[in-house]
Amino acid sequence: MSTTLTAENIVTGYGKQEIVHGVSLSAEAGKITCIFGPNGCGKSTLLKAIAGALPVWSGTASLGDTTLSNLAVHEVVRQGLVLMPPGGGVFPRLTVIENLRMGATPSRTAG
Repeated sequence: MSTTLTAENIVTGYGKQEIVHGVSLSAEAGKITCIFGPNGCGKSTLLKAIAGALPVWSGTASLGDTTLSNLAVHEVVRQGLVLMPPGGGVFPRLTVIENLRMGATPSRTAG
């Protein structure tokens, strides 16, 4: 069974400033999905909202049948979604896959 990451009409931003205005996308497991756009257009903001690092003001993000919108980051990680920050990641000496595994390991104190 294949899991799809879906964002429908996501609106989010920082403070009172709306950055993402009703963006929708879908990314199927095993397929490559790209988000293109110039610097400052909201690509990272969209991904942060989907991954729980920013609140979703309206719209819905889901992974399979599970709604991710406005879950705490550790709850999103438990569902199997991890956001890898740009610029070498959290642990620069680890590979990308090692960083993702570290991010996907919930701490015993979370939740």
